[in-house]
Amino acid sequence: MSETAPLEPNSGELTTTAWLAAVLRSYIFQFAAAGCYIVASAALIHYNKWVMAADRFPHPIALTTMHMLFSSVACMVLVAIPASRGLFDKIKLVQENPQTMLIRMIPLALAFSGTIVLSNMAYLYCSVPFMQMSKELNPSIVYLFALMLGLERFSMEQVGILCIIFFGSMMAVQGEIQFSSYGWLLQLSSQFCDVTKIILTSVLLSKSGLGLDPMTCVLLMSPLCMLSTLPMLMAEGPISNLVEPITAMWPYLLASCALALLLNIAVTTAIKALNGLGFVLCSCMKDVVVVAVQPILMGIPIPKQQVMGFTIAVCGVMLHSTRKVQKEQEEREKSIAAGSRETQTLLPR
Repeated sequence: MSETAPLEPNSGELTTTAWLAAVLRSYIFQFAAAGCYIVASAALIHYNKWVMAADRFPHPIALTTMHMLFSSVACMVLVAIPASRGLFDKIKLVQENPQTMLIRMIPLALAFSGTIVLSNMAYLYCSVPFMQMSKELNPSIVYLFALMLGLERFSMEQVGILCIIFFGSMMAVQGEIQFSSYGWLLQLSSQFCDVTKIILTSVLLSKSGLGLDPMTCVLLMSPLCMLSTLPMLMAEGPISNLVEPITAMWPYLLASCALALLLNIAVTTAIKALNGLGFVLCSCMKDVVVVAVQPILMGIPIPKQQVMGFTIAVCGVMLHSTRKVQKEQEEREKSIAAGSRETQTLLPR
């Protein structure tokens, strides 16, 4: 699962016992990182659903703004502390290209704000399992957008897999008992914003050699997202109306903000600890856990049609992501091999 395996015991640098201990520590760290990511993600989703109940804090835009403010301040503090600065691997890239990064991050921040605000609004109308099942449509939407923009090549294999995902997702959506068309529209709008963010990240950052690690991305996007939500917050009504509910719920709101930051750190750690395929499998397991919390811990049953549809969709997502990772690895190996042959050709004989 890890990108960097411990040295073999016959290398002469480690004894067998020390090698086994290093391997064990490596696997424990990987499983711990994956577990923290899964638990933090599931906890934040279900906790925010609870916080935004009608009798608690039904203000999704205000909650998003507070998350962004908390993340901005927390990231600035973490960057200033030498011990935690390692979380921000690409901070030098930002320091070298501040103007370029700012211009490219603005559309990303707008898309990210739309994703969070609309998703939080959907909590008011939809159940958590239904929203998670709907999110399984994302790979199909991303692939369709990427094809239209020329970022992906057409593949019958991938189209077949994505059709399976679409079929399973639609089966799960149709199985929802308390279906809200407005809530689903909000959730789909959130997903389109998320897909836009993914495509923009590829076009504006990754393809230009300006790829950022998750925490540096949070450091840059959080203040921009907060600024983009302020007009929406003021348009919703007088900010003074929020004083009373914030005063009544501040410990729970602070916990929500801290949990959101913890999730960002958990994602960063999981990406570093796991290879591409390991993180894909971890993400699929996270989806299953998020859906399973409701029937197992809360005793709220999920219709069989939804369970079947979700199972089909998750298997399809796992297959799609696995094949994508494998193809990217094959392309990297071909590129390295081609570079090696070119170097050998240029060397004097």
